[in-house]
Amino acid sequence: MNILPPGAATVGVPARAGRRFEALDSLRGVCALIVVLYHYPVASHVGHMAFVRGGYLFVDFFFVLSGFVIAWNYGSRITDGVRLGEFLIRRFFRLVPLHWFILSLYLAVELWGLRGQPPGTPMGAETGKTLEGLIRAATMTNSFGMDSQSKWNMPSWSISAEWWTYVAFGLVALVTGRALKLGMAGMALLGAAVCVGYHATMHIVPDHGLLRCFFGFGLGGLLALLYPAVEPHVRRLGPTLLSVLEVAAILGVGVFVALSYDNAASFLAPVVFTIAVLVFAAEGGVVARRLHGRFWLRAGVLSYSIYLVHQFVMARYHGVLGWLDRRDIFRLDPTNPWHMDLQTLVVLGLVWVAAECTWRIAEKPGQQLGARLAKRWREAFA
Repeated sequence: MNILPPGAATVGVPARAGRRFEALDSLRGVCALIVVLYHYPVASHVGHMAFVRGGYLFVDFFFVLSGFVIAWNYGSRITDGVRLGEFLIRRFFRLVPLHWFILSLYLAVELWGLRGQPPGTPMGAETGKTLEGLIRAATMTNSFGMDSQSKWNMPSWSISAEWWTYVAFGLVALVTGRALKLGMAGMALLGAAVCVGYHATMHIVPDHGLLRCFFGFGLGGLLALLYPAVEPHVRRLGPTLLSVLEVAAILGVGVFVALSYDNAASFLAPVVFTIAVLVFAAEGGVVARRLHGRFWLRAGVLSYSIYLVHQFVMARYHGVLGWLDRRDIFRLDPTNPWHMDLQTLVVLGLVWVAAECTWRIAEKPGQQLGARLAKRWREAFA
């Protein structure tokens, strides 16, 4: 899951590992759309909302959900080097093909822009998209604190954080075995200690972004390992009480994000999102059932593409608007919130269409390739 979060995957595992938490998948899609709104801070009615200004916190939902899904599927399966290799192959090809595809789009635009520059002009002289930054992004080392912010698809720092967290999870699972709960708790505590110790809020990007991922992923993984024992008690609450808890969880998350995004309370985001995942994992209430609708499920499928492609789409859209404005063909008033509401809807629509394309061109084929290679890896050591 990955938010950047990739969805559930199986490696010839028991039935429990093949289970899909569809309501959680849908919520991942909703959170991806909220991140789009956060990264589009125009003067619309929605853009002024504190909840949207705190949208960066939903990256922590991705991390928590990723930890939950990964630990649920692989927590008891990484028992030797072969299983570890299979896991890493699948996760690599879940993340990287789409990531590299989007980077190639940015690179094409950057090279096109060099056409009018004097000979010898280095790449990124005007945009900050340097060759060094591209290498860091492509090798997924841009969450190690080397950059204040990657110019090559800024959200990609979290893909770096996800990948190296997968590596850490695989190694912890291999070493700790049945004591994986302690390993997950240790990851969460280490991440929390660094985040709180070095930062004023949870707005942590390349600087300790990996540790931010550890925090949420560790809590989500710990919940997954405890969930088989907890779920029967949750289900005994019944659909009515579960519906109340689901509504309360959504309202609670909304209020929390709106009130905490710019202060130290934001460090509680992984904890708040872990509680929300616990509530919705049972899928027993009316809100969870609504999240099984076709639109919401599709949003979940597209969530990774939405997350990675949205800033590229926004930049191209504003380039077109600027071109139209300079020629007095079309102009929107940036101070008119109704104009900006319309613009926001257009951007969301364009991002969705682009995500459908990138899912088909790069994301889905990457998953399929990863599954084939993982199978060959497993068979080679059978």
